[in-house]
Amino acid sequence: MNDYATTRAGEARRLTTAAALVCGLALLAALVPAIEHAANLIVSTAVGLALAVLAVRRLARWARERREDRTDAITAARWRAQHAPHLLDGTDRTHLAAAYLLARPGPAAVVKEAA
Repeated sequence: MNDYATTRAGEARRLTTAAALVCGLALLAALVPAIEHAANLIVSTAVGLALAVLAVRRLARWARERREDRTDAITAARWRAQHAPHLLDGTDRTHLAAAYLLARPGPAAVVKEAA
């Protein structure tokens, strides 16, 4: 039976073990400088890696949001062009022109078709 008391005892045991490991590492680092240098290297590498991963994820999210916003704007401009052309403005025309240029095959595609 996994009740509240059993769960709390397991959590307390894990927290106590983690605290004991940290304290033991601190004691060894105080006594042996090589362990301190290794621990510092491991911790600083882990922090640097975590920051790099965070930066890459944030950049990917930013790019994905910009791509989605652009797609939404093009879809809205296409809808207005089809259903309410009197509501088109300069920004809509720019989005439609960009969508047309992106949808056209480039010179490389034309060369491949000719071959």
